[in-house]
This record gives sequence, C-alpha cells and structure tokens, in this order.
Amino acid sequence: MALASLAIASVSLADSAIDLVAGFDADRIEQVFPIQNKQSVSESAKLLHRVGKVRPESFISRTRSSLQDDATDGDVVGDAVQFEGVFVEAKSYVVPDTLAEMIGLDSIAVVAIDADNNNLINVIAKSVPPSCKPGDLLKVVGMLVTPRRSDSDDEPENKVAVVAARMTWHPRDAANPSWQWLADHGVDIAELPGLKTRDRRPLSSADTDLFYSIMSAAAKSPPWPEPAAANPIDLLSDPNSLVAKFVTLPVETVQITRVSVTDVNRQRQLGSDHYFQIDTIGDLGNVVVKIESADEDAGGEPAVFENRYPVSIVMLDLPDFLKTAIRVREGGEAVVSDVRVQIQVEGFFFRLWSYETDYMKQFGDEKQFGPLLIAANLQNLESDSPDPLGVSVIGWIAAGLIGISMVGIFLWHRQTAAGDAAIRRDRRDKSAAEIDLSS
Repeated sequence: MALASLAIASVSLADSAIDLVAGFDADRIEQVFPIQNKQSVSESAKLLHRVGKVRPESFISRTRSSLQDDATDGDVVGDAVQFEGVFVEAKSYVVPDTLAEMIGLDSIAVVAIDADNNNLINVIAKSVPPSCKPGDLLKVVGMLVTPRRSDSDDEPENKVAVVAARMTWHPRDAANPSWQWLADHGVDIAELPGLKTRDRRPLSSADTDLFYSIMSAAAKSPPWPEPAAANPIDLLSDPNSLVAKFVTLPVETVQITRVSVTDVNRQRQLGSDHYFQIDTIGDLGNVVVKIESADEDAGGEPAVFENRYPVSIVMLDLPDFLKTAIRVREGGEAVVSDVRVQIQVEGFFFRLWSYETDYMKQFGDEKQFGPLLIAANLQNLESDSPDPLGVSVIGWIAAGLIGISMVGIFLWHRQTAAGDAAIRRDRRDKSAAEIDLSS
C-alpha cells in the first residue's frame, strides 16, 4: 500500500531511530503489532514508554524535510516518521497491572488515522484526547513499527503502524475561540486540561512543552483572539475556567528580567535565545485577599493583600516603549531592570503558579501563588513623559524561569508609596469585600 502522507526516512542507518530506543531491535519492534494478546499489549506499552522518553525533535531530525508522493520499497521498521491525517476511531487496551505500575501507563490506545484517501495508519499512543471527534486533524511524530504491507492485506491491523513520540490534536471546533486559535497555530491543546491539575504548584518540566509552544504562538502577528476583560480576582478565584483563555487586564510593571534559553531545540522553536519575565502588580479594587498561614493550627496569622496582587507575565520580546524605559533606567540593556509603567496586557492565562517570597516566609513558609500570563501584546497606558519610570519606589527581586525545568523562584517585596497609603486609608472607611484563597 502507498504511504502518500508519511514522511518516511530514506534507507540509511542515520535515518533509523532504533538507536534512540534502548532494549529494542528491529525484530522485537515488529512483534508489537498487531496487538492480539496480553504479550503484545505489554510489548507495545514498553515500546511506547521508551519512545516517550525521547524528544520528538530527535525523530523529526531523522525524517525527510518534505512529504513523499509515494513510498519507496525501502521503508523499514524503526524508521523515523511524521505525518498528519484525520481521526477515524480509537481502541483502548488495558496494560497488565504489574507493568502499569512500572511504566506509569494504565492503558494504551490504537488510533486509526486516515492519512490520505482511506489510507489508514494505526498509531500506538498513550490516549486520544477525550474531545477528539472523527474528522479532527491529528499530527504524529514517531517510529514505524511495521514494514510496508502489500495491497492484498485488507484488515486494518495488518496495515501500517507507528508508535507515537508526539501526537497533537487540531480540532475543527475547539471548546472556545482561544483554544481554537492556539490549535490553529500549532499548540497541542490536548495538553491544556493538564494545566488545571497543577494549579498553585511551581512550574515544572510537565509545563515545558505548553509553555514554550504557547509563547511561540503568542509571538505571531495579529489578529489574536478577541480578549476577555479580566482582573486579578477573576484569575485567582476561578482559574480553571480561564486556562489558556485570551484575556486582557491593566497592570503596573515592577521588574523586567531577561531569561536565557539554553536548549537548542527551544531556541529554534522560539527563534530566540531568550524571553522576558515581567513582574507586575494588578489592582484588587475593593477586595482583600487572605491566604492562611501554613502554621494556622499554631495560631499563625494569614497573609493579607490589600489594593494590589502580583501578576507574572512572560513574553518573547518587549515592545519599544519598555525597551526605551529600560535604556533610560539602566543606561543601556540590562538582564534585570526595575521599571514602573502602567500597561494593558493581552495574553493567554497559563495557570496559577507558586513560588517562594520573603513576604510569605513570615507566614510559616507558605508559598506565594499568583496568575501567570503569556503575553501577545502590551500597550502603554501612560502619556508620553520625560520621566517614564515615575517617582515611586517599588523593589522586586526576581529569579526568572530557569532552564528546561522552568522551576521559578520569585522573591517579592514591596515598599508602599505615599499614594498607596492614602488609598488604603480611604478604603478602610468603606466596607471591603474579602476573599479567602486558602487551599
């Protein structure tokens, strides 16, 4: 059968991906499909587990740069492949308990994808997105696990099979316009629900792929999705409903940090060896935010936030007005710069993340948590001024998102300006709403 949509590597050792998968040779790989019994389920799950430990870029680097019109007789088990097609159906297989505990996979799926005019390709994957519907586009990077079959093999399980290193979902109709926009710009939105499970936790390697892919997408030219007006209270009180939603809110910058990207694949993905973390504060309005102390049982006092709350923003590049503000402040470029400017941010709400701060250490070492946005656009809300930095003093000491693990350590403190004190005195005379964000 022809593999019109498969980007099959040519027949050379350099194009084989077998050396990337420890413990498997061509003979063993070919035995994983078709899946007929517990033994083949186990072998498929083991191979999927091993392939999943390899960066998809490693497979991509071994495939041809363009799709073939016709498959050659040289496509062999273990070759690196990438292709796309529409979702047809999926079948799930339960992984034996003893193996499931070892590899962390309770089940695997065989996903039938129509790559080109009823040319079905079976993809062994961890799962298919729950909202995936027939006709949705799936893009696959992985390894060929069966040799090319003849046209006389009519049963689907006798046709081509691939074990997926990455399978991304691009729906025809996503849950909301923001998700649809991200899907159309190459983000695997099947991973977005996972952000909700990491609410209020530090950034980790589990966030890495989405973090960089959304940042890369957000840096593209407009039009972006229509932004929904938001404020810090919205993001703090109902974060799960806003994951990856395109929002806009006014904030005030406090510190800007240039974060280096050292991984070559991420540099290629972003088109840059750095991005920027912008530490800001957002207006709480007439709301007081309380976070209970970690020593609550011992009578510890809660952390209280009045007037303002920290909001973290990351962005691939800065607008000119912020670059100018940094130059005025620092006399040139700087890795870290204290800059105070009123801005309007438009970007994708990533999730609530947590980090250590000097302020929160007073409350039993409880971690600070706050909104993290990936910005597409920043607008200057201040009129042109010879003093774009202002005269108030606010100091933030920040450590950016460092390395591929993206474990953020964010040290925050604030000196209150006279204007802020006056606002607080005025608000004490009013009945303020109170929101308790304790876990």
